[in-house]
Amino acid sequence: MNWLENFRIIKVEITSYCNAACPGCVRNITGGKTVNNLDLEHMSLDLWKRIMYNDTSNMELEEVAFDGTVGDFCMNPDAIKFVEIVNSSHPLTNININTNGGARNEKFWSKLGTQLAGKPHIVNFAIDGLEDTHHIHRRNTTYNVVVRNMKAFIAAGGQANWVYTLFDHNTHQVEEARQRSIDYKCDSWEVRQSCIDGSNMYTSTKNDQYTIGTDTIRNLPETHEQLNNTNFVGMKTRTDTSGHVCTAFNERTIQIDFRGVLWPCSYIYAEEVLGSTPISPFFNETNHPVDQLRLTTYTLEEILTGELFVNTVDTAVSNAEWAVCKRNCAIK
Repeated sequence: MNWLENFRIIKVEITSYCNAACPGCVRNITGGKTVNNLDLEHMSLDLWKRIMYNDTSNMELEEVAFDGTVGDFCMNPDAIKFVEIVNSSHPLTNININTNGGARNEKFWSKLGTQLAGKPHIVNFAIDGLEDTHHIHRRNTTYNVVVRNMKAFIAAGGQANWVYTLFDHNTHQVEEARQRSIDYKCDSWEVRQSCIDGSNMYTSTKNDQYTIGTDTIRNLPETHEQLNNTNFVGMKTRTDTSGHVCTAFNERTIQIDFRGVLWPCSYIYAEEVLGSTPISPFFNETNHPVDQLRLTTYTLEEILTGELFVNTVDTAVSNAEWAVCKRNCAIK
């Protein structure tokens, strides 16, 4: 597996801080306290500059996706500067941002919209219901604040995708939410099923005790549709490889976490956050790969041509050695 020659998409998490506490998320305990082994820190802006201006200077990146396994993009104080660096170093590259949209003020979101206006991008706002239901899953966020921020972003020229995750408690509001997405001038509207079963999404805190149901959603369709096309600057289509068994390799993606550690995918990275049983003999307390994968120590090329990416992952995936691959990507 030649990861260096193959990858075209960088998924990056620029912070481990998050304003929300969604039940089922790996960063918190039952919708409350942050897990003990999660370091709370922001990615270094200087490291990001080096990655964009030096490590990838001769690469044609299709997309930079500001994603969040444990943190939310806008919690990094320099979030907009991270975007500016991508636009400056790779002006033709798609920018894809996932956020709960519940932090920062209208000034921030307006500035982000101005920065992205006219460039290929989309910001995915996770809004899981209306005034009376959104906060049930997106704990510590409120519908009105998220919508306020999204409107400010759109008014400044930003392209927003309303992402509506289905649960038993919000299925009756889908049509009304879709109409609101049109009224608010979102560029697209997305309905998706919860990727976490309700049995694993329960809240147990001092003030709240409840479980989020997913029993009725499995027969509901997932959709993603374009709404307002007047000023839409469409993102270019991703280029997949010829069907490699490894999903991340096939999608030409690599994952960088908030510490500057480079992983094959977000699923393996999440195993690190969870503190799970080592997923292979290569991942254990005496021979853990993190120090070999730090972009603060090595260049992106040095890591992608090293042992883990060239040999270990290829062998593990090809032989279906890791439970994380079997569970998330159905590798057999």
